[in-house]
Amino acid sequence: MAHRSPRVPQEILEEVVDCLPHNSLDSLKAIALASRYLLESARRRLFHKVYLTEPLWLPIATWKISRSNPALFKYARQVIVRRCGPCFQVSEIVLRDVLRHVEGVRSLDIDDSCTLREWVKYGLFDLCSALVKLSVDLDQDIPLDFLYSLPLQHLRITYTPSIWQTQNIGEPSFTCPSWQLKSLHYSHAHNGGMGRPKMPLLASPLSEAQVYGGLVHLSLDILQVSDHNFALSRILPACTNSPLETLRLRYINDFYGSRGLSRIVPDGLPTFPSLRYLSIGLPSFWVEDYPAMPRRQANFFSALIGQSAQPALEAMGALFSWNMRSLTPTQLGPQNFIVRELGWDKMDAVLASQALYPRLRAVRVMVHLEGRPTGAYERYMSGDGSELGEVLREQTMAALSNARGSGLIIDSGSKATGYAFDQIENSMLNPTWNSLA
Repeated sequence: MAHRSPRVPQEILEEVVDCLPHNSLDSLKAIALASRYLLESARRRLFHKVYLTEPLWLPIATWKISRSNPALFKYARQVIVRRCGPCFQVSEIVLRDVLRHVEGVRSLDIDDSCTLREWVKYGLFDLCSALVKLSVDLDQDIPLDFLYSLPLQHLRITYTPSIWQTQNIGEPSFTCPSWQLKSLHYSHAHNGGMGRPKMPLLASPLSEAQVYGGLVHLSLDILQVSDHNFALSRILPACTNSPLETLRLRYINDFYGSRGLSRIVPDGLPTFPSLRYLSIGLPSFWVEDYPAMPRRQANFFSALIGQSAQPALEAMGALFSWNMRSLTPTQLGPQNFIVRELGWDKMDAVLASQALYPRLRAVRVMVHLEGRPTGAYERYMSGDGSELGEVLREQTMAALSNARGSGLIIDSGSKATGYAFDQIENSMLNPTWNSLA
């Protein structure tokens, strides 16, 4: 009687394959050839990502698969579109054969607005009907209608200036998207053009609560006053009843935009009942009176976070970028120049307030100082090992004495406090959010 080895359950085989690095193509190919029981598992990992470029062109690896066995594209779950790189021109019949197998794709990343416009015309989004995660580069003149029928949960929009269309054309009419957004990232990419881009409109005022109301993670790049006003009057109020847990606001250094931001006193953020993590980055506000810039920056930050309670907030990060032209050499010497001259006493009182932040455990405050104080370009952060970096770190800790006295972990760049803050931060930021932000 022939002896048969016991068959290992398929679940265990899947676990074995999962232990291999999924970018190790040789290992996955060897597994695919080892046993018919491992073939499907290896193929799902080998062909998980598919790379495309412009329509009617295929990258080399994708072209080879299309010639040998296009049906393998049914395993694809992520499509990455890049305009550059070596590729082969193909016929429309070949391309259609590839696209008809990618209906199960759940993640799509397109980093070029011109390529996006071509793929919209080609019907790529009509084929990817299961898409839940999208990262896309938008120009101002690309309408969003092609996205409204997708079951999106995670959306990253990178918006760029259009040198041909700089004026505001008003709000178009909207069909309410069928999204169930959990993560949204508005990312600004300045391409050196003359245009002043505005945040793309995702919904009409009547449907904003439905579009933004389920967000768990939100990140906004803010370039100018119109972005700031749109975020605080439209997007953030629509999230007040959402399960929002993490919020990032990154104000971008721009001559025209930050000069306008420096002149306003912002309304405070709304109260978010579930918000656990808040991060705010402020640029070197461009003002005619350079010595007044850091104080305006501190006042802006204090007004933004100090008017509404955040009952669930556990960790907060703040990055302040300064230009050395706003600081005289004597200001860099005294121990408490931040408290005495830059208005951090208000910020210290806000962070130490139990009424505003009853559950706050950790605060990271980093100072980024750059400019030309000695004729050569220099750049310092309170987290680096330079002498000025150490001075910035000491002054930051001295400026936030009340917050430290209340028991908060204050991280300004040292290894010990940095590790403690990272432990708290990482417990709140899941991999999906990190991949989008």
